Amino acid sequence: MRHLTELPQQNASVEGQANHSSRDRGAAAGALDPDIAISFVGSPNGAGGVHLEPGTALHASAEGVGMVTLFWRAIKADFRSASGTQYVALAILVALLIFEWGPGNETVVVTSIARVVDSQPGVGGIPLVGLTGLALVGLIQAISGAVALVGFAMFERTAQAGWTGVQRLRKGEPPADWWQLKVSTRWALAFFVGASAVALVQMVATGKTGFRNHRMVIAQSALLAGVTTGLLSAFIAGTTYVARQFPATEAGANTVIRLASNPLVWIGLFATIGLIGAIRSRFGSDEPGMADDAAGLGSADDPID
Repeated sequence: MRHLTELPQQNASVEGQANHSSRDRGAAAGALDPDIAISFVGSPNGAGGVHLEPGTALHASAEGVGMVTLFWRAIKADFRSASGTQYVALAILVALLIFEWGPGNETVVVTSIARVVDSQPGVGGIPLVGLTGLALVGLIQAISGAVALVGFAMFERTAQAGWTGVQRLRKGEPPADWWQLKVSTRWALAFFVGASAVALVQMVATGKTGFRNHRMVIAQSALLAGVTTGLLSAFIAGTTYVARQFPATEAGANTVIRLASNPLVWIGLFATIGLIGAIRSRFGSDEPGMADDAAGLGSADDPID
């Protein structure tokens, strides 16, 4: 896989060339915001990996292009420059992004918890539902964060697209080290954004890649998300139990649980949301080429540097 790190080993020279390329791209797309960009410089990290430096080089605003399109172009570019086992690694990373940043995560979690609620109608089922939510989400987030730490460090364009998505969610806030954030901010990132995004923010904020450097961040993020989901699950189970005790609300409670436990309901919901987003992106962007340059990805026909 060809990275900027294959240039001569003087990091300053590499970073200078990267910044020069970034300024050229930024000039074509608008002002370069160095606080939300990723620079892939330094020594290789692992199998063909790279070291991330925050605040310099590749522009990552990509205004005017949908995230699905942005990721698709990035993944294609990384795939064309991959070789050997990197194809497998990229496939695993893509599967993670589809699952966690798409409908997979919510569908699996909600349907699983709803089925436990339905199968455990008594009071004793309430703590079981809570433990199910904690264990399931904690495990999913731990795996997602670990895969993201390794995968994003290996594939620069996919990481860049991911960073664009994270910045849109975070309203362009500059990256901050996880350990310097308030507990409430950590909780919000872990629960609403997810461990894979936490991993990317942490890599950009610290300039370090690799699972060993950030394993405690992922562990805490997974724990926060798991505990929150467990508490919410127990609350839902308790509310459902109470609703089932009264004839006036029993049928409604059973209907809600039955719908929530059906994955087709959630797939249909997210498909509808995705279709609406695609239509808005299709008719709301008049200059897709500008967005491509801003992302530093180029078109599908551009050569891979």
